[in-house]
Amino acid sequence: MGVPLGPAVTTAATLGRPVAQADWVDRAVGLVLVPAVTVGASEIARLMTDRVIIGGTLFALTVAATIFVRRWGPRFTTAGAVATAPLLAMLIVPTLPTGRTAVCGGPPWWQ
Repeated sequence: MGVPLGPAVTTAATLGRPVAQADWVDRAVGLVLVPAVTVGASEIARLMTDRVIIGGTLFALTVAATIFVRRWGPRFTTAGAVATAPLLAMLIVPTLPTGRTAVCGGPPWWQ
């Protein structure tokens, strides 16, 4: 089973500079937030290809939630910005529906 790397790479690249300047509380929050956001964005990406209506609804609600939590202070502003990046990355980096190995339906390029 392949894992979409777009959200993971985007989240890691986004956190490079802020984590270096953060205190231990922010680093602990990041340790919990980064894997949760990456797994959540990957799952939403899968749902957007397998079940379009459910995936699209979850995407819209998640983006709205990341914008809404930014009002609660500087830590939430950073968390909302970090959570938005992998969601946008999954729109750019395509994922295939479950069970498919090629976009055109033919055999994979390596066979």
